[in-house]
Amino acid sequence: MKRISYFLILLIAIGQSLLAQESIFPRGIKAPNVHHTGDIWLSHLIDADDTFDWNVAQAVSAPGAKLDWHLHPKGQQLLITHGVGYYQEKGKEVQVVRAGDVVKCLPGVEHWHGAAPNSPVTYLAISGNAPTQWTEKLTDEAYNAIPVPEERSAGVKEKIKNLSKQKWQWMADKNVDSLAVLFPR
Repeated sequence: MKRISYFLILLIAIGQSLLAQESIFPRGIKAPNVHHTGDIWLSHLIDADDTFDWNVAQAVSAPGAKLDWHLHPKGQQLLITHGVGYYQEKGKEVQVVRAGDVVKCLPGVEHWHGAAPNSPVTYLAISGNAPTQWTEKLTDEAYNAIPVPEERSAGVKEKIKNLSKQKWQWMADKNVDSLAVLFPR
C-alpha cells in the first residue's frame, strides 16, 4: 500500500508540473500598453534575415489581455501553446482558440486576438517581415460582450483524474491479485 501511495504522489506531482508549464521559452519582457489592454509579455525568438523572411515571437497574455485591431501586410500564423483565447477577423464571428489550435491570418486581413477573461493564453506568432499596421482600438464593451468560453480540462489533468478513478475502482473491487503485476517482490 505504501508503494501505491508513493506512485500516486509521483503521478500527481508530474501532472501538476506539466499543467503549470506554459512554455519552453522564457516568458519575455512585459510590453508597454501601446496597442493592447492588459498584461502581455513578448519574447522575440527569431528575427527575419536574408534567408528567412519571417519573424517568430512568443506572446504570453494574462487573462483578459487583448490586442487592438491590426493587420499584417505579409500575414501571420498563431500557434496556440497554452490556455484559451479569442481571435476575430473584421466582419466575422469571434473564434475561441485553445492550446493546439493554429490560426492563419491572411495578409492584409484586419483582426484582433487576446486571452479569454478566465484564462491566460500563450502563442507563437510567425509573421512576415513587415511592420504590423494598427488600425483601431478594441473597446472594452466589444470584448466584454463576448460569451466567456467554458474551460476544458487539460489532457494531463484528465488523465490523472481517470487514473485516480481507476485506482479507486480497483480498491473498491479489492483486486489484490493485479497489484502483484505492478509491484513484484
